[in-house]
Amino acid sequence: MSLTGLLIALNYDKLPDKTPIFFNHPIAEKGYGGKQTLWELLFVISLIISFFFWLIKDSNTHLSSAIPLLKKPELGKRVASEILLMTALLSAISCFAIITITIYSATGEVVNGKELLYPTIPIILIAGPLLYLVISLIKNLKN
Repeated sequence: MSLTGLLIALNYDKLPDKTPIFFNHPIAEKGYGGKQTLWELLFVISLIISFFFWLIKDSNTHLSSAIPLLKKPELGKRVASEILLMTALLSAISCFAIITITIYSATGEVVNGKELLYPTIPIILIAGPLLYLVISLIKNLKN
């Protein structure tokens, strides 16, 4: 998220007052919004990611009712933490992709940001869980 904030800060002066936005924002008219919407998106995603890390930190508390039902409680805690971490990571990568493409579209370096962004988000959301599955399978084969 720091990298995304740095990207916004470095390019903020180059952005026009109305920038193309590629996410559903209530004040957006016809796909344009103020350049401050990039900071708003970063702030909201940072709050969501902070919530995921809070859940990871307190996963023992939140999983306490389900843990007795599991045959391997430690495995349940580990998997829950890994899934929350992966979700936080995917949120951060998606935010970075949206903001990067928005900046490059607003400055004219990319002609149509939608053509880049719309295929990117599904790839991120599919590749992340698949990568997690492959890594988990490799770990389990070693054990």
